[in-house]
Amino acid sequence: YSIISLPYNILIILYLIFFSDKFGIEGLAFITVCAWLCQLLIQLPTIKKLNTKFSLDFKFNDSDVKKFAFLLLPLLISSLVYSINTLVDKSIALNLTEGKVAGLNYGYSIYSAIATTVVLGISTVLYPKFIESRVMNSKEKFKEEIVDTLNIMTYIALPLMFCFLVLAKQIVEVCYFRNSFTEYS
Repeated sequence: YSIISLPYNILIILYLIFFSDKFGIEGLAFITVCAWLCQLLIQLPTIKKLNTKFSLDFKFNDSDVKKFAFLLLPLLISSLVYSINTLVDKSIALNLTEGKVAGLNYGYSIYSAIATTVVLGISTVLYPKFIESRVMNSKEKFKEEIVDTLNIMTYIALPLMFCFLVLAKQIVEVCYFRNSFTEYS
């Protein structure tokens, strides 16, 4: 199943290297849709083998739909709070000296790259374990895996956080100090 993202990534990378100058953002949108279709094509043999049938039947009174909506609510709220926090940061930075909003954006891009890499890496590896224990209705195993995951994330996050605090200036220099970009930019 890990092969699913391979055609998406390959098509996007090839487009960016060879065709982005010629076709621009419209071409990127087109190739993204094509890459998603390739992901679907990879899944079709398994779907056919499992004899799975799909239908568009929205039953909002279904207990599973209600449970999904209930579980989705914290995610939506946290996303909303994060977006509001970003807006507040930028509105405060607008009242400061020139270039502070750009500095926040540059800092966020470094943070986002690191956080996404670490979080997606961990969740990609551990999510199947959670699903397996949940499907087997093993609440004890599920709780044990959650605790183990939180411990692992703590063991990874604390040293990373310490490294990023100590090496913050060097990380910014490696990421952004090129040509005319300096610490005063």
